[in-house]
Amino acid sequence: MNTTTLVFRIACAAITTLAIATPNAIAADNNDAIRQPTVVVTALRRPQNAETTLASITVITRADLERSQAPDLITVLGQQAGIDISRTGGPGQASTIFLRGANSNQTLFLIDGVRVAATGSGLFDLAHLPPEQIERIEIVRGPRAALWGSDAIGGVIHIFTRKPDGPSARLTAGRYGRAEISSSMGWQGADSGLALTAGYRHFDGLSASNADSFSFDPDDDGLNNRNFSVRGHTAWPACWPAPGAIA
Repeated sequence: MNTTTLVFRIACAAITTLAIATPNAIAADNNDAIRQPTVVVTALRRPQNAETTLASITVITRADLERSQAPDLITVLGQQAGIDISRTGGPGQASTIFLRGANSNQTLFLIDGVRVAATGSGLFDLAHLPPEQIERIEIVRGPRAALWGSDAIGGVIHIFTRKPDGPSARLTAGRYGRAEISSSMGWQGADSGLALTAGYRHFDGLSASNADSFSFDPDDDGLNNRNFSVRGHTAWPACWPAPGAIA
């Protein structure tokens, strides 16, 4: 056997081995991805695999929010199936949400597990919570009154604020004098963390009324909004008594 034939056979064997090994490696990577299901907590008020729950659920992640480039929470929710938005003006003006046709006060809003709707009206102001402060959103469609109460007849929208991460900044501009700037920074330790987010929004405004109407009022409905949020957490040592407990 000459040298050329030997080299050719070795090369063929190497190519065959690589062709067999590559699909196996891809399958292994796919299996690793399958082993990491999306976990939701809103449907049953406890952690659960989103693929096994019977409820209709949509999870909007931080990556989804960044890809959408939505200027506000109203725009983000309006892009989801089964949600209708009623606006009364430009950015910053009052808006209402209808989940699967239910009244606006029949959709429960939670921020980090806390009810945020007004006591009298049962409504939540969507206009002043910027997407930069949101880590993920869980939308559960359909009646959840048995778990969450009578204000969850239409469903539940659960907003989770951002966790501590590295520094970031964002600057956007648009029509009608729209300008937005936001920045965030965070610190994460072994048992505790702290996240800070601040932002400013300006909008010259546009008139929401009909210019052809006899009662036309050229009010531009502008917006100046400053927002600031703080989120922190810490692990309470098991050997310490809980705050307020009697030793």
